[in-house]
Amino acid sequence: MMCLVCSRSARGSLCDRCRDGLIPAELRRIAGGLLVASGFVHTGPARVLVHRLKYQGIRRAAALLAEGMAEAMDGMRGTLVPVRRARLRTWKYGVDAGWELATALATLTGYGMAPVVKPPLWAPVRAGVRREMRRPTVFGSRPAPPGPLLLVDDVLTTGTTLRSARQAAGESAIYGVTATSAGRVAM
Repeated sequence: MMCLVCSRSARGSLCDRCRDGLIPAELRRIAGGLLVASGFVHTGPARVLVHRLKYQGIRRAAALLAEGMAEAMDGMRGTLVPVRRARLRTWKYGVDAGWELATALATLTGYGMAPVVKPPLWAPVRAGVRREMRRPTVFGSRPAPPGPLLLVDDVLTTGTTLRSARQAAGESAIYGVTATSAGRVAM
């Protein structure tokens, strides 16, 4: 088997070198009080795995990222709510990272999933855009199940996407869970 990150020979989906390069991230509290657990720091192999999932449609990457997410969720309980990608971007890349990560996380944890946050048709590109130039994504909403909600997204950068998703999901969205954290969170 080949390593999903570097294409070297591997016994599983990652070679030992790339698995050792995954750095666990710290819990963060973003503006509005949402506590966010991220599986890994958004660098090295973790960054490549997110890229493989989001832009190359390699769904196996979601299972690897979900392992770190599940470990980081220590004590968090509730229904998983995928923070869905804009529908036109899902069509363009053939994958919805939030949905894939939430599905993999539900498989690992046994938690239920609910599509509470409705994706927009289109949203402005945010990757690589300076913080002051970013526009929030406007999500729709669907009825939420009772109990706490855990918003599931791919990358925590400034927290803007999670804050927008929480606004759509309501006050029962008390946690966020992301695959990686870029460490530039606005407090």
